[in-house]
Amino acid sequence: MALLIEAVAGVAAFAESPDTSYHRPVAVELLSYVDVQYYHPGSAIYVKLKTAWVGLGCYLFNGQVLQGRVELATPRGKGQKESQLAISFPNVPCSASKSTINLVLAAVEWDAGVSHAAYPVVNSSVAQTGSVSTIQRGFNMGGLELMALGQQTKNQIPLKPGDVLGIDDVTLEIGEGPERSSLFKSKTRNVHLEKESLLLLVPDSIAFPKGQEANPAPLLERPSVADTTEPGPSAEGNVPPPALSLPPPSEFQPCEPPACAMDLPSSDHETLHLPSKSIGIRELGYAPRLQRELEELNNDVELAWLGPEQLLIAFNPHTLVERDAQLSTGAPVRRMHAAVLEVASGKVLGTADWFLPDAGEFLWQLSGGRALVHVGNELRIYREGMQIERQIPLDGPLAFVRLSPNGELMAIAIQRETHTPQQHASLRESLGMEPPENVEIRVLDKNLKVVEQATTSSRIMPPTLLNEGQVQLLAKPNKRYRLAMAAWSGETTTVARFASACIPEISSFAPDLLLVDTCGLNTGTHEYRVLQPNGKLVLRGRRDPQALGQSAQGNGHVFAVRSLHATQTMVQGSVFHGTDLDYEEVRVFQSGDGRRLTSVRMQAPPPSHGGYALSPDGTQLAVIADARVNLFAVPPY
Repeated sequence: MALLIEAVAGVAAFAESPDTSYHRPVAVELLSYVDVQYYHPGSAIYVKLKTAWVGLGCYLFNGQVLQGRVELATPRGKGQKESQLAISFPNVPCSASKSTINLVLAAVEWDAGVSHAAYPVVNSSVAQTGSVSTIQRGFNMGGLELMALGQQTKNQIPLKPGDVLGIDDVTLEIGEGPERSSLFKSKTRNVHLEKESLLLLVPDSIAFPKGQEANPAPLLERPSVADTTEPGPSAEGNVPPPALSLPPPSEFQPCEPPACAMDLPSSDHETLHLPSKSIGIRELGYAPRLQRELEELNNDVELAWLGPEQLLIAFNPHTLVERDAQLSTGAPVRRMHAAVLEVASGKVLGTADWFLPDAGEFLWQLSGGRALVHVGNELRIYREGMQIERQIPLDGPLAFVRLSPNGELMAIAIQRETHTPQQHASLRESLGMEPPENVEIRVLDKNLKVVEQATTSSRIMPPTLLNEGQVQLLAKPNKRYRLAMAAWSGETTTVARFASACIPEISSFAPDLLLVDTCGLNTGTHEYRVLQPNGKLVLRGRRDPQALGQSAQGNGHVFAVRSLHATQTMVQGSVFHGTDLDYEEVRVFQSGDGRRLTSVRMQAPPPSHGGYALSPDGTQLAVIADARVNLFAVPPY
């Protein structure tokens, strides 16, 4: 099985034979805005490597965060006609050794026409999609291809020493600032560098050869601004093959009954089902913070079946969590409380409490009435009675978990701290958010044996897995996309081609289905489809403007689609409160043909991604609403 572990392999190769020659500048990305009005001499600035760099006996890994220093900061004002900002990068620590290297800022580029937001679309052929960002290919491990988040290719004009592209009326003088720092100047504005600007740094021994005057001419001769990707095959090997003659692109396959059903809005009569059982959970400590401002649905409550007669509910009771003043990655962020309920009697069979170092997803329903739960510093598989079946130790904070629908493949990402606690705290304060880290990806088989392992950037995109392989979303021009499945055998097939005005959202669920959310090009209306791996439609529906979030889960014969509805039209990215949610609706369908079996509507839902679960045999649906676990019978399929 092929395994390309770029960061680990780079360190190992460097350790064996350190490269003492100079090949190209260090390409980095600015992590925060730098404005001369708010910085002063001695202020720290942070940049992140866009690609691994080796040379002059030093190795810097992809994603490594470097600290720079402001040597001079002078804003324009009365008596000061010129704004000046001087930046240096002294004593940068080299990886895999105790040595340091001094770097000099040689050129800057900012492209205001590029959207710098993370955009989850695989772009394997460097196809342009307007002004949106894309994802570049990452690496392949055991047939699982991991895609790294990245921006759209910037302009391909080679940068020259002293260039300041995209920032008007600002010049750069190399080595002319204090401590031989690089000096920005402007007579018409205060010097300001945009977040995510591209900076090219060169070693000081190259910028200022001993016994010679600074000669910027050869600094950037070999690389250009386009040289921000990992070393690969020779240029001759990268010549694209002649374009193939392809048939005209087509949309999703049509939804044709009886193999596919239209998910039409439910009538009030259809959703007036009374629960067969309702269990109050407020007395367990369940108290959602409905007045708290949210930018997206949270992960504060989850529900799963443990066997056919027990439910596991886990939630954040919102009790105080003691935090270290120097909070770093891995420290407790929230406390979780769990209880096992006997469905027939409503009796609490057991409870548990633990702390989590993140606010992410923490529970996943498994086949056979089991659940995978993130508990402290490990993943646990629970069966009936909350008995521990298996434990998977985590030697770091959990970044994500992705499962194939049949549970035979699991991808786990562990965050790796790349800074000292002091650097982490400084970065967090400077950036106003947790700094970027590396992640270690582990792929486990059905026996929970690690079959592959690799380390890469935290900007990696969590994969979408089916039983047969990995689903990839490829961007094409004019807002068109292709869903492709890379089978574990190595064969790649097209699942669907379609157009979408918004970023498509893709997820997989049991028994072996895809939920695809798109937007109409002309109307922007959200549509969703449930597809089989061969592209055949099982279900098609349309979200109303007041819908907020949609998810799906299933088992061997049925699946459920849950949507939350707000009291008003919701704009993506806008702030909302739990009280803005009017009701939740959960519809249950047959997996084979999308025929609707039942639909329930409940008031006062939690503002969370979880909170509903299908029983292992598909005969019962559990839904959390109004501080109660409500159970509904699902008609026979």
